[in-house]
Amino acid sequence: MLAPEKDAVVSYALASKKNLEIALNVIESRNQILVSIYNSFGQKLKSAFFNSLEDSSMWTYKNTYADEGIVSYAGIAFQKQAWANKDIWLNLEAQSGGVRDFIIGLSKDKDIEGIVNNSVVDELNKEFGPGSQSKYWVWFQRVKQFSFWDDKKVLLALKYDDEPVCYFSDLFSRINKILMPAIDDYCA
Repeated sequence: MLAPEKDAVVSYALASKKNLEIALNVIESRNQILVSIYNSFGQKLKSAFFNSLEDSSMWTYKNTYADEGIVSYAGIAFQKQAWANKDIWLNLEAQSGGVRDFIIGLSKDKDIEGIVNNSVVDELNKEFGPGSQSKYWVWFQRVKQFSFWDDKKVLLALKYDDEPVCYFSDLFSRINKILMPAIDDYCA
């Protein structure tokens, strides 16, 4: 049995040929609607994060959803221009289906080693709780809120509320504050 609001939607969709056509058009447009929400959210997050920086002109922004749609390991990332030759990004990335199980941290080219020392990782772990490392990530942590971008409540929040923007911008800013001096030294 469907929830009452879903029962109502199904009843409406099946009430006439025209209603069914509208419902099927919405279904066919699902990915376009999601990408539009993710792109809008990304632009708001970019603005908030750039406003937190002393000089945002030294930074670039990448939104995989806007560029490629819903793909594996899609996400939103920021890179200081001085880090570009090392392919180092402050990154928010989906681990499942392009829209679920997000992690946030510092991603890198798999062949780069020694970007930060253990004291920087210890500081991140102290600030955020235990994180993880991999050949593609200097440090990352699972996102605790707004981690399922296919959930109706999360989608509504991404599109219409400030809370997800504030949450992710704060995480990016705090991670960057700890990591930026070490990465700048590494890339110098």
